[in-house]
Parts: sequence; structure tokens; C-alpha cells
Amino acid sequence: LPSMDPPHLQEWSMKKVIKEYTELHNLGIRNNFKLIIIRMPDGDFLVTRKGAGMYRTDLLDSLDKSMKQDNIPYVDANGYFSTLSESSSLFLNDQVHLTPQGYHILSEYIYQTTKNIIN
Repeated sequence: LPSMDPPHLQEWSMKKVIKEYTELHNLGIRNNFKLIIIRMPDGDFLVTRKGAGMYRTDLLDSLDKSMKQDNIPYVDANGYFSTLSESSSLFLNDQVHLTPQGYHILSEYIYQTTKNIIN
């Protein structure tokens, strides 16, 4: 990793991720498979974590924009979970891992949002 202050390191990291996703997507086109990027729910919308990067939202918006621009399927399950009224009960106490019910809702959401992409 390059030696940078946290905001620049996060930006560098996101550019690297976008480049790698784009390369995987292009590999899939050449080899007949589809890449679908899924942002897993992480519960950050439930509580502000100590040390959470203030640049994170901008970086994830950048990822979303890049995926749309490059026509790479991107599912924002975290955004979906943030709209659910019972979302706090779908996470374990660590607010990172889902409960069994949370995983059930996640699997249904992923299925519904990707079934047209896969077929």
C-alpha cells in the first residue's frame, strides 16, 4: 500500500477496486460469464462508528457511478436495508453481521434484483 493520509488512501483504494471490477467485467464478457457486484449490508446506517471514514459515502457513490457508467451490475443491499423499518433487528449486536432473518431477506433481495441479469 502506498504511504498516504487516510482520505487519499481511501480514494486510491477505491480507484484500484473500480479498475479491478472493470477488468473482471471485461474478462466475463470475453469468457461468457457475468460479474455482479453486491454491496453487502453493513449496518453503518444504524450507528456512526468511531473511526468511520467521513469520505466513505462519497467513495461508495463513486463506486455506484462507475459501475453504472461501465454497465457493471451493482446491487446496493446496504441501501435497501437502510430503508427497512425493522432493519435494526436484522443485525446481530455487532451491527455488522446479519441474523438468520436478515440473511433470508438479503437472499430474497439479491434474487429479485439479479434474476433478470442472470437470465
